[in-house]
Amino acid sequence: MAAAAADPSSTPTSFALSFESKPLAAWPFYILCGALPILGAYGALLGVLVWDNELETPRAPDIIAPCIPLFVLAILVELGVSIAKGLRVYRLNDSMSSLMAGVLSRLVAMGVQWLAVYPYAFVYKHFRVATLDADSWATTVLIFLLVDYGYYVFHRLGHEWNPGWAVHITHHNSEGYTLATALRQGALQNFFSWPFSMLGAYVGVPLQLALLHSQINTLYQFWIHTQLIGQLPWPIELIFNTPSAHRVHHGRASWCHDSNYAGILIVWDRLHGTYVPEREDVIYGVTAELSTWNPLTAQLHHFREMVAAARVSDSWLARLGVFTVLGPGYNFRVLHHRELVAGTYA
Repeated sequence: MAAAAADPSSTPTSFALSFESKPLAAWPFYILCGALPILGAYGALLGVLVWDNELETPRAPDIIAPCIPLFVLAILVELGVSIAKGLRVYRLNDSMSSLMAGVLSRLVAMGVQWLAVYPYAFVYKHFRVATLDADSWATTVLIFLLVDYGYYVFHRLGHEWNPGWAVHITHHNSEGYTLATALRQGALQNFFSWPFSMLGAYVGVPLQLALLHSQINTLYQFWIHTQLIGQLPWPIELIFNTPSAHRVHHGRASWCHDSNYAGILIVWDRLHGTYVPEREDVIYGVTAELSTWNPLTAQLHHFREMVAAARVSDSWLARLGVFTVLGPGYNFRVLHHRELVAGTYA
């Protein structure tokens, strides 16, 4: 976050914008993404009111709910092992905050489950270019790759774009890193994530198979939220997302930022240049500390920060950009302009 080279006479807006590197061609994409919550709510409403009798919406079995007792057991085992090793990785208040966020996100997900069903079913029925056999191993491999790459794109967007970060930051504003952190999810995230599975519908992957692999992708990411597993043998680190790689992703230091977005395959990060290896102890959390355990604040505080950033911006284009194309780095720099330029930000 160094700003030694910045012009002391620059305005907060010009200073913050000087760090933005999005090409002009990417702006329509980010603006379109800004409409996702509206499109998602509209699609869910149509699904309830209109499409229910028109579309076939076979459901995949829920494999996450039966795993919840196993999550709790694994957390208790991790707690016991950490105590036995003399490691203080769990804090009661932080862990309870994570579990409350997990319960809230699960409840909201149950209420907006149409987003994972009706848009996909509609595209599959009316626009698919092929009909793939759900029992084929080739279809299984294809949907595994599509779901995992879709998660990479969504996850990267969730860090580099203000509205995406607003619904994803809950997962990162814990200052701990344990299996309990894996359950700490943004309650509003489903309003943004649903379109990133649509490619499977276009190519003809049946809905139930897509839903199953989405759950598998989520379940895989549980075990990598731990400090008790070090670096794994290099062939595994080369291909898969691991505790080591994901610890870097959760770091608050500048060398950790915007890295290791993978769900299961770290290959996507290596291909796109976002892979960063673990090279020192990681300090967890977000750049601006949350300083509260209030579960609603944990879910919504970045929206408040976006409003504050828009207020101090000195042009209507920048104010609009806060909600459409700019990333959280802009907010941070425009709100802390004076300290960053002076080099006094702690």
